Amino acid sequence: MNTKIVYVLVSSEVDFYFEMLQLSLCSLRLYHPKEDTEVLVAMDRDTYLRLVNKTAAFLDDITPIIPEIPQGYTTMQRSRYLKTKLRELLVGDFLYLDIDTIVCRPLNEADSFKGDICAVLDNHKGQIPDNQLNGLPSGLKRWKKLKGTTAYNSGVVYSKDTQDAHCFFRLWHELWKYTSSQGCNYDQVSLRKTVQESDIKVQELDGIWNCQVICESSIDYRKDAKVIHYFHFKEPLFAILSKDCLMKIRKDGEVPEECIEQLKLSNSLFDTISVSTDNFLIRKKVLRQFWDLYCDYPRFFVFLEHFSSIYKNVVACLWHLRQWIRKIFHFHL
Repeated sequence: MNTKIVYVLVSSEVDFYFEMLQLSLCSLRLYHPKEDTEVLVAMDRDTYLRLVNKTAAFLDDITPIIPEIPQGYTTMQRSRYLKTKLRELLVGDFLYLDIDTIVCRPLNEADSFKGDICAVLDNHKGQIPDNQLNGLPSGLKRWKKLKGTTAYNSGVVYSKDTQDAHCFFRLWHELWKYTSSQGCNYDQVSLRKTVQESDIKVQELDGIWNCQVICESSIDYRKDAKVIHYFHFKEPLFAILSKDCLMKIRKDGEVPEECIEQLKLSNSLFDTISVSTDNFLIRKKVLRQFWDLYCDYPRFFVFLEHFSSIYKNVVACLWHLRQWIRKIFHFHL
């Protein structure tokens, strides 16, 4: 495959980002061995120095990119700084993947992409949730007009090595630096502003290139998904993302054989999850419904919160009244 695969890694001993990257890379290598596809990982110097002495096998499989990053940035800021600056750091066409992705099929078709910048619609709908706009820092409130802009998910982004692509990333990077200075470190808002202001049109990719499994609409893409984007939850979505598996990777320095076998079945594993009825998934689905309610009707959600608080206080008062009445009647008896 001529298109390079690119990741960004900023990690320490207190997180599992490196282990998640190893899982994603392992899934990629099932379809694209080293001699077929070059993988580059942009990382900060601290991350590289932590890995260099104990993960030789990993570093032999990838090409590390270690640029200078401004001092004072947090872990999240360093990660987004690298992500939005990728086009300036690399030569050649590339397909960027978030570390919380699993490759499920060959990605050779990326070589035939026509657009300078290509991505999948965010939430498979391309609409910006109201809560993301309502939750913007005060310095970005005027960006609420982003609601009319098509939203793309930055978990999988294709870029040609063209002048237009360089201009797009340059604007994205500058807008991210501005949003970060205003207290918004995520790259999604700046990406949407870039889509709105840039003259370069983003080519929409089929949802199979970034199947965002937290979205109900992802069911349309799971069966044929090329890349599954599970996002980083504290609780695992399926077996290979369990903490035990990640701990084994950290201990052994490689993905266990049983996890590799599960990676080969990643599509079907997600299909199983979608119909599972265990407590974790029921709880996740219920929370998702409340999240959707908050996104679509934030004021109504606030009303429900106030109502539930009043209801709780009324119930507490009635319980105390009941106890008081029982004591009075018991005293008289």
